[in-house]
Amino acid sequence: MKFFLISDNTDTQMGMRLAGIEGIVVSRPEEVTDALEKAKADKDIGVVLMTEKLINMCKQTVYDMFSRTGRAEFADESMIHCIIGVSGSSPAYTYMYIDALAQAAQASSQAAPLPSTTSEAR
Repeated sequence: MKFFLISDNTDTQMGMRLAGIEGIVVSRPEEVTDALEKAKADKDIGVVLMTEKLINMCKQTVYDMFSRTGRAEFADESMIHCIIGVSGSSPAYTYMYIDALAQAAQASSQAAPLPSTTSEAR
């Protein structure tokens, strides 16, 4: 399962790319719709991330598309911790994100070699 980002700015896209998440930068509602349709058609993509600005720009389109698969809800950013806590996914996603950032830094020769065990890190 892959993540995919639909962003309104290149800074977010580049940051997510460092974590191994590919994406696209768009600015118009029709581009958002096209990007969502392409992401939906890709069977490898399991999670679509979108910036708040784009969601607000196309809220009904996003809702209509995701409600086809069941009940769709928008969660305010302040609720994300609760949602992640209830789903039990926080540790896994946190580890994946940190690991991807560390590997990206190592690949670009910006970091020392990673320790293979906790005792080596001390």
